[in-house]
Parts: sequence; C-alpha cells; structure tokens
Amino acid sequence: MRVSILVLPAAFSLLLPAAAAIAAPQVFTADELAERLADAPYPAQAGDSAAKTTPGTPAEIRRLLALPDGDPVVEQHLRQWALSVPEETLSPEQETLLAEVAARSSSVFVWRDEDVHRRQPVVAINPAAAARWKQERIRVAAAKRDFIARLNNGDLNATNLRSLTATAGTAAKEVFRTVPASELAALRAIVEAALPGDPVVTRLAAITAARLRDPALTLTLIRDGHAGTVGDVLPELVAAQPEHALQLLDAALERPEISIRAVAAYGPLLNQEPAARAKLLALLDDAILGPNAAATLARQHDPALQATLLEIMQSGSPRKARRAALTLYLDGDAGARAALRRYATEAGDNALATDIRQWLDH
Repeated sequence: MRVSILVLPAAFSLLLPAAAAIAAPQVFTADELAERLADAPYPAQAGDSAAKTTPGTPAEIRRLLALPDGDPVVEQHLRQWALSVPEETLSPEQETLLAEVAARSSSVFVWRDEDVHRRQPVVAINPAAAARWKQERIRVAAAKRDFIARLNNGDLNATNLRSLTATAGTAAKEVFRTVPASELAALRAIVEAALPGDPVVTRLAAITAARLRDPALTLTLIRDGHAGTVGDVLPELVAAQPEHALQLLDAALERPEISIRAVAAYGPLLNQEPAARAKLLALLDDAILGPNAAATLARQHDPALQATLLEIMQSGSPRKARRAALTLYLDGDAGARAALRRYATEAGDNALATDIRQWLDH
C-alpha cells in the first residue's frame, strides 16, 4: 500500500488549526484511507491482542492521545470514543479526556480532486469535531434536566422562555417535541404570551401549533413570530393542518417578510386544491410575487395547466402574459416547450412572441 506523507506548504498550513503543531500530516487518497482503516487493527501494546476493539477506558484513551499524530486508526478510534461517551452519566475523567480530544489538531487528510489540475487536501477524520459535538450534547442534556425541573415545578413562564440561551433553547425544543400532548396543551398559553419572540420562541410555538393542530396559534405565529423562522417552519405547519392550509398560507401572504416563502408553500397543494392553483395564477400578475408564482407552478410539470397558461398569454395583461410564458419556459418539458413554440408561431411579431423565440434559441 502506498501512503502519501508530506510536509505541507505554507499556504496549506492556513487550513490547519493554530493550536498545536502537527508533525508530518498525512494526506491519503480515498482508497488508501479506506484500506488503512479496514486492515489495521487497534493500535496495540506489546503482548496485547491484535483483535479490533473500540477503546473505551480512560487508560486506553490516554495511551492513544500519547501516540504520534497522523495515524488514521488512532484518529478514528478517538472519534468513535468521543461519540460513544454517555451524555447523562459521564465521569469527571471522561469529561477531562473529552476536552483533550476536542482540542486536538487534525492530522489525517484526504485528497479532494476538483479537477485534473487542482487537488485540495481536506480533513478526513475529525475526532475534535466529534468531541465538541458531544460536549454540546452534554450541555443540552443538562439544560434539558433543568427545563423539565422548571416545568414540573411550575416555574416556566413567558419571560424565561424569551431568555433561553441557544443550548437551553435546543433542550426546550426537544422537550416540546416529546412531552405528552396533554402537557403541551398546558404550555400553549405560555408560548403564545411569549410571542412576538426570537427564533427559539418561534420554534417552540411552531412545535406546539403543529402537534396540537391549532390554527389559532398558527395564525398568531405567522403574524408575530420571528420572520425567518416562520418561513422555515411554514411547510411543516401547513402539512400538520391540511384542513386549514389555504387559510394559513393566505395569512402568510399578507406578511411581506415571508410572502415569497408562502408562495412556494402552495406547491404541494396544487394537485389537490383548485383554490391553491387559482391563487397562484392570480399572483402571476403581482409585481413582486409573480416570478415566484411562476416558478412554483412550473415545478408541478402539469400538462393540464398548459391550456390555461396559453389563454393567459393570449388575453391577460402584458405582465401576467409574460409570467405565464415564464411558467411554461421554467417547466421545461416537451409539452410546455411545444406550447411556447405554438404561441410564438401563431402570435406573429408581438413583443412576447419575439422574446419567446429568443428564449427557445438559447
């Protein structure tokens, strides 16, 4: 087996963590790395069994940390150990070792071929990232215990929901996703009182509204929640309440910060809800949302829509006609292109027909 071992040039050194110096970083091809990890046993002391095992005891981890950098087997075992550390019951020694792994510099890289002339070395095995992820999960577990204690003691209110840290917010979201619906219903008033809120409060309100299938809370959330987060969760809210989907999306259209996301969220309804299709066809004439309506309609690739779009192109306002043509062009399938060619041929030399011929020539 051939292994590429290099002293990296100064430019590449900028990619490496600045903490500890790395002696002889190793850069493998993907095949070389896979072979090395498949064939090499757990790094054993003299007299140890060569059988592959995942290290777990503090003594084993300390021995691996003392070995020279650059062995992919060592790095892989440290990564596996970090991911296996318990989140609820880790010992002080495990916590110390996890911090040492989290501070470790990367020393095993693999070539990424971008093209025949450029090869980029990228980190192949990253025990430090695994350890840092585990540290965050440990913090979340602690925050989750604290949040549940507040919940059980009746200490939860809108004010402390608004003041959750990012870690505590992650813990709260996990609790909201898993508590029985009866307990979640008891939290509804607290969540609604916390609105308008930051992304964490908005996400908690979204989980509550979706799980309880609560259109009133959802409408409040759409109106008052953090705009970026509402846009992210809108498809989930609509999917959880199909009987209220059009009402919810119409409300979202009224809020300018999320109206474009609302247009896209109509897409899954188009084949089942004639009113959703009618809404997007009407929006083709909207100065701001028209192109988004065209793109959402086009993604359905619906042959039944082509006759309606051609009719709009022939008799609609100039802006709406152009958006209808854009819908067919973005659709891109053979039937849509044929409809555009037919219009361009029959309409003569009007401006839209001229533009369509240019689109089709490119």
